[in-house]
Amino acid sequence: MSYVLLDLVFLGGALLVTFTAVLVRRRQLSRQNVWAVCVALVVVLLLSAFFDNVMIGVGLVAYDPARISGLKIGLAPIEDFAYPVAVALLLPALWTLFPARRAPGRAPGGRRQHDGSAPGAGADTGTDPGTVTSTNTGIGTGTGGTHTSTGANNSTSTSTRSSGGNR
Repeated sequence: MSYVLLDLVFLGGALLVTFTAVLVRRRQLSRQNVWAVCVALVVVLLLSAFFDNVMIGVGLVAYDPARISGLKIGLAPIEDFAYPVAVALLLPALWTLFPARRAPGRAPGGRRQHDGSAPGAGADTGTDPGTVTSTNTGIGTGTGGTHTSTGANNSTSTSTRSSGGNR
C-alpha cells in the first residue's frame, strides 16, 4: 500500500467526522471557531515541516521511494503532512460532537455549586476537601492574635496567643 492510499483513509475518516460535527452542531459554530481551527492547522503544519525535516535529516526516519509520490517539502514527503491535517480537523470535531459533561451539582470549571444549606450540612465552603484555610488577626510579627482554621470536615478551631515580649 502506498502512503497516499493510507493518507486517504485517515483524511477520509477525519473529514467524515468533521462534516458530521458541522451538520449536527451547526448552530454552535462561529467564525472564531473556524479561525481557531485554521490557526491550529497552520501551526501544526509548520511544526510538522520543521520536525519531520529534522528527523529525516538525522536519519531517524526513512521512506521507501517506491511508496511515495516524490513531492517533498524539504526532505519530508508531502504524504507526511496528511496526519497533522487529519488531527487538526478531527480533534475539534470530536470536542464538538462530545461536549464535556459535568457531574451533578458541579458548576463550570469543576467547582461545587452552593446549595444554600448551612455549613457542615453538605454545603460548599469554597474549599476542596483536605484544604485548610486560615486567618491570622495578629498585627505584626511576634504580636498576639487569633488564628482560625477550617478543616476538610468543616470543623473550626480557634487559638489565641499573646506576645511574650520582645523576641
